[in-house]
Amino acid sequence: RHALPVRVDAAPDGGVADPELTPRGREQARRVLAALAADQVDAVVTSPARRARETAEPLCEALGLDAVVEDGVAEFDRGLSEYVPVEEIRAEGG
Repeated sequence: RHALPVRVDAAPDGGVADPELTPRGREQARRVLAALAADQVDAVVTSPARRARETAEPLCEALGLDAVVEDGVAEFDRGLSEYVPVEEIRAEGG
């Protein structure tokens, strides 16, 4: 699971929404290392989505690992021109 990304109501030029993390999301990503402190991490696999790669960055940097980008774990909504974080959908009653 990736950390909290920004909402994209319409990607520029009608392209694909590939949002970055919010400040809260970047903080969540930094906390992953502490959450996994008791575990041995030998590899980090991420989807190609920017939000997933940014979530993996602090962990990879701390452990000296390169994230393996795996297209097969991409989110079902990739390719859309908008992106609404699940947290916002829930808050809106969806």
